[in-house]
Parts: sequence; structure tokens; C-alpha cells
Amino acid sequence: MSKWKSFIDVSSCSIEQLVKTAYDLSVPVGMGLYHFSPDPMSDDLFHETMEQCTHRNRISLDYVKGRQVKFTIWMDPDAQKHYIRPQWYDHTTENLVVLLTRCGIPDAELVITQAHEHEEDEQMAAKEAL
Repeated sequence: MSKWKSFIDVSSCSIEQLVKTAYDLSVPVGMGLYHFSPDPMSDDLFHETMEQCTHRNRISLDYVKGRQVKFTIWMDPDAQKHYIRPQWYDHTTENLVVLLTRCGIPDAELVITQAHEHEEDEQMAAKEAL
């Protein structure tokens, strides 16, 4: 079984579009209100964010300019693909559907459901292995 079955393949969408869309759909919380700007993510902010948030095989955004983004893109360099989890921390399923739709992923709700089902199968298999 592929280790990515419980993830959503977003390889058809550019990293830039994913990051900018995640940023746009995120809201400020707490002290983030002091850093918040309602403007969309600029190209300069995107490049700055990539420098700070890119790790070995993932891009992980936490808070960006006061917005609680909490978004991770996992990369499989062997397959030249990238993935996200079917849950978006501190965001709703509807937020994830909007993100996927804006990024051109067809049948977003079905894609999320299928990833959840694979995740449940993996959890059951792990329990049975105990």
C-alpha cells in the first residue's frame, strides 16, 4: 500500500497556488490581529515564506503575518509529487473544499472522503497488527 493513500495528491496544483490560497483562506487569531493585513499574499511574501517554511520533504506553514495558516505540503521527491492531509488543522472541511476547488482539484469532497477512508483502513490495520 502506498504511504500516500491517506493523503490528497495535489501535484496538479503549483506549490505557489496552494500556499497563496491557504494563506488567503486563513484568518488572524489572538495577537495575530496586530500583524494582519487583508491583502492577498504577495510574490515577495510567498518567497520569504518559502525560505522560512521549507524543510527537507515538506513545506509547513504555521502563522504567517498573523494568519493561522497551519498548512503542510508533503513532497515525494522520488515520484515528483506533493500531497496534503485530508484535514486542515484549525480550519473546516469546507475551507479545505474551497482550497482544493480553487486549486483546480476536481471532486474535492469525494477526494477528501476517499483519503479519510484510506486513513481509517490504515488505522484498523495497525490495530489488528497489535
